[in-house]
Amino acid sequence: MAHAMKSRGRATPFSLAVTGIVVLAAVLLSASGANSAPPGAHDDGVVRAVGLGWTGLGAGLDRLAAAVLVVLPLGTRALRASIASALLTGACAWACADLASRFAEAALAPLLPR
Repeated sequence: MAHAMKSRGRATPFSLAVTGIVVLAAVLLSASGANSAPPGAHDDGVVRAVGLGWTGLGAGLDRLAAAVLVVLPLGTRALRASIASALLTGACAWACADLASRFAEAALAPLLPR
């Protein structure tokens, strides 16, 4: 099973396909909640992401993520910030899928014949 996931440290087509499906699902599910006008409960996050004001010490990370898509002509700033968030969710999903694959390979390696 572990050899089907990775062979000698290289990703196999199967592991790449599984990781791609996980990343695509995460991005699509996250982007499905993107709105042109965010709800009022998210005021602090919107102000921080679109760069209109100071909302705390960690504001720089949100601005960097949203600044990548500010130049694209995609609706409002809030929509672009939520799409940037969806792309970051995909990057996190890729990291989690890779980590889970490595953990599974390490856990199953002693059980498999060599």
